Amino acid sequence: MPSDLPGAPAGPPAGRGAGSSATPAWRLWEPLAGIGILALSQLVLGLGLGLALRRYAAGQVVVRIELALPVVVVGSHAATWAAIAWIVRRHGLRFRMALALEAAPTAALLRPYLAGIALYFVILPLLALFPPPPDETSLFTEIFRKGGPALAVLLVTAVLLAPALEEALFRGLLLPATRRGLRPWPAAVAVTVVFTALHVTQVGEYWPALAGIFACGLALAWLRETTGSLWPSIAFHMGFNSTPFLVWLALQPFGGMKGGPLAQWM
Repeated sequence: MPSDLPGAPAGPPAGRGAGSSATPAWRLWEPLAGIGILALSQLVLGLGLGLALRRYAAGQVVVRIELALPVVVVGSHAATWAAIAWIVRRHGLRFRMALALEAAPTAALLRPYLAGIALYFVILPLLALFPPPPDETSLFTEIFRKGGPALAVLLVTAVLLAPALEEALFRGLLLPATRRGLRPWPAAVAVTVVFTALHVTQVGEYWPALAGIFACGLALAWLRETTGSLWPSIAFHMGFNSTPFLVWLALQPFGGMKGGPLAQWM
């Protein structure tokens, strides 16, 4: 990491990318409102869909994940992108310029994508050394164990949709807003704490996974600071999120992840 980064003056990210100088410093409440809309819409849609799909069997709620997941994802993402568009529009800016999404360096995105995969493999031993209790499970764990259409939906969501949306919120809006009053590293840590907290609903209190997400968040903030573009952060995020699926594919000739230790923490 650049040695002059901790001593850089406070202000919005000012990396070497083409869109860095035009990146606005958002008000802090604006990205926080967008993050709140994402979390709240996921909660409301998830609960509402669960109630709608309630089965009359001893009061047990049974939700078909293949149906529930797309509805929650599409609904929450649409609401959040609408909030992001409103924030950009109220500043009178062009969308791509405002979020540092101009001039996508397609050929240069392979390196951050592979770096995201590499980081996941770095934290893999930590996950193996400290697996969750055998009786602890999650939605993602069950999807990986069962496979099928739900896994395909999760793949599209985690690798394509979530990285773009979360980078727009956290590194496109929240990081510049935080940099209005903080230097790069304190701002990166503050944004990453919020980023990690949003994922508690997915991984619970399983600290090795949270530690990996925190490390990923710091790397994403560093990429945004040093490149002045959001594209490398999106590519890195996509690589990090795609690794469990690559592992799953690699294990298929050996029986997949069903019942194996990987299924406990993927």
